[in-house]
Amino acid sequence: MLLGEPGGTEPGAVVCGQIWVCPVCAAAVRRARGREAALLASAHQEAGGQVWLAECTLVPAAAGELAGQWQALSTSWRRVVSGSGWGNEGRRTQRVGVVWTPVVTWQESGWHLALKVLLLDWASNSDLHNDVVRRWSTQWAAGAGAIGTEIRWVHSLGGDVEQHVGVCDGSAGRSSRATVLGPADLLARARRSGERRWWGLWQEYVDAATPACRGHRSPVGFSRGLTLAGHPQVSDAELATERLRAVLPPLSGPAWSRLSVDGALQLQVLDAAGRGPGHLAWLLQDLGLPTESSARIRLAA
Repeated sequence: MLLGEPGGTEPGAVVCGQIWVCPVCAAAVRRARGREAALLASAHQEAGGQVWLAECTLVPAAAGELAGQWQALSTSWRRVVSGSGWGNEGRRTQRVGVVWTPVVTWQESGWHLALKVLLLDWASNSDLHNDVVRRWSTQWAAGAGAIGTEIRWVHSLGGDVEQHVGVCDGSAGRSSRATVLGPADLLARARRSGERRWWGLWQEYVDAATPACRGHRSPVGFSRGLTLAGHPQVSDAELATERLRAVLPPLSGPAWSRLSVDGALQLQVLDAAGRGPGHLAWLLQDLGLPTESSARIRLAA
C-alpha cells in the first residue's frame, strides 16, 4: 500500500503499491485483459483464423520452492518463444500473436504453477499444428527439467477465452477433490486464522511474485503489436486504479499520522470501506478517527 504525504498534491491518497502482485489488483487487471483477449480471439475466428489454448504445467512444488518453480516457468517459456524455431514456426503458421498469463494456486500437494497461453494463427493444416505441439513440448520440458511437465491443448475456444485468459487466480475456489487456494484465499485464511503456516505461504507468494513482476510485467502479456483495432489502450495501473483506488481526503493531524504508520489499521479501514459507509463510520468512531471523513471515502471495490 502506498500512502500520499500529508500536505502534498494528493494528501491522504491510498493506492496499491504492487498491482501485479496484489491478488485483488491483479485480478482486476486479469479480468479486463481477459475481455480484450476474448474480443481479439472472436475477431480472429470470425476472419477464419485458428485459436488455441495451451496450458503449460510444471510438477507441484513444496512449500519454500515457489521462487525456484517460477524461475523454471520463466526459463521454459523463454525457450519456447526464442530462437530460429520460434521464428520459422511463426512464418509457417502465419502466427498473429500470443497472449499469456501465469496462474498460481496452493493445494494439498503443494504449489501449482501453470502458464496459460492463447495462440492465434492461420494454421488450418493439422500437420502444421502438430509440429507446433511437438516443438513447444520439447522446449518447455527442456527448460523445466523435463520431469512432471505437460502442455495441454484446446482448439476453438469460442466464448471460453475470457474465462481461461482472464482467470482470477486471486480466489481459486474449490476443486472436486481438494481445496484449491489462490493468493487472495491464502491472504484471507492467514488473516482469519492468524496461523503462522498461512502467513508463511502468503509471504512466500509475495516474495516469488515480486521479482517475477519486476520491470512492470503485467499479469497478462500480449505479443507486441497484438491489439484490438478501435479499442482504447489502457494501462494496467489505470485498470487497477479505476477498480480499486481508495482516497482518504484530509485525515490530517494525529489521525493521519496514526493511520500512515499503522499497516494493520490501514487494512481495517479499507476492509470496512469495502463493506460499506456504515461499517466504515462505526470503525472510525471506535478508533477515535474523525467520523466525518467516512462520507468522503471513495472506494470502488
